[in-house]
Amino acid sequence: MGAALLQTPDLLCSVREPDPSLLTRQILRALVANIDLPISCKIRMLPDQDRTIALVRQVCSTGISCLTIHCRTPSMRDREAALLHRLRALVDVAAEYGVPVVANGDCFGYADGDRIREQTGVTSLMIARGAEANPTCFRPDGPRDPIGYVIPTYLRLARLTAHSYSNVK
Repeated sequence: MGAALLQTPDLLCSVREPDPSLLTRQILRALVANIDLPISCKIRMLPDQDRTIALVRQVCSTGISCLTIHCRTPSMRDREAALLHRLRALVDVAAEYGVPVVANGDCFGYADGDRIREQTGVTSLMIARGAEANPTCFRPDGPRDPIGYVIPTYLRLARLTAHSYSNVK
């Protein structure tokens, strides 16, 4: 649902003065100005690269500390390849504002992370499906066997913590 704000970036990044009727238009600027913590934002790419670049400029100009870019458009699903080839240009734009970029999309393990960082220039990666499938995917020497190692570890943790097996993961 947050991807709906991508269609109206002024609502996300407004520079207007605070006014109760315009509060939703100042989400990022209000957070940056009023919370004494680093503020990060996660967006998806737009179908058009020029509009995505404009969005990244707008978002980074709000004073956020970090930007995560999901390398798919709002209508894309995970069965479609992430648009990693478009990310380098967005990383370069964010760098103009001193904002590091975290990549999200099609990273399933350590080797993917190295490849994506080299290809795109991002500082970090967000991993979802890879970690859900096998949380040992972060190991530099490769993931452990899910049947022989991961599942027995989950079961032991469930017993040790008196949790339902299905809730341990």
